[in-house]
Amino acid sequence: MPLDGGGPPRLGRFVHLRPGTGLGMGVWLAGRSIPSEGGNAPCAFDCGDADEVAAQRAMASEAGRSLPTYETAACGKGLPVLARLFSRTETTPEEMLAEARAGGSYRREVELYARLLGRAAQAGTLAVLPDACVFSGPVVNALPEWAFETALREFRRHGTLAPVLARVRMVKVLAEDLPLIGAELAAEQRGGREPS
Repeated sequence: MPLDGGGPPRLGRFVHLRPGTGLGMGVWLAGRSIPSEGGNAPCAFDCGDADEVAAQRAMASEAGRSLPTYETAACGKGLPVLARLFSRTETTPEEMLAEARAGGSYRREVELYARLLGRAAQAGTLAVLPDACVFSGPVVNALPEWAFETALREFRRHGTLAPVLARVRMVKVLAEDLPLIGAELAAEQRGGREPS
């Protein structure tokens, strides 16, 4: 589902993020799927507010590192870290997302998580400058619409590089059971080209 109001994207090269129990990241270049360990890269937050400073410290501590990784920040496991930090509760990502969708608890945590997801997408995209950034997986599909919009806004926000990011198509894969590489192949086939 294209998120920018355009028609079906023609995907030549794209970055694919699939947050779940980890953060799956891959790139589709020159007709080939290239898996990545991009989620293990250190994630330095903008730390524009006190919540981000506290979240960065908590996630780094949880990972036993000086900085959290994109995986710690943007996978489903990052949500309970935020719940422990801000709400002082033990919960699951599923419970948090259901509460946030219903307008209940965890809005603060889910909004911060969405900002971090947008930044993880931005980092992967700036490394490759693809035609599209594809989001998929059960965590993405469980996000309340307002939280996914927050992730997209955060993705596009980047000072001097904002014009470059504005040209990248945003696509959300609604099929939750499609694995990372399978989503890439399906997108390529729907684009009218057979995968290599």
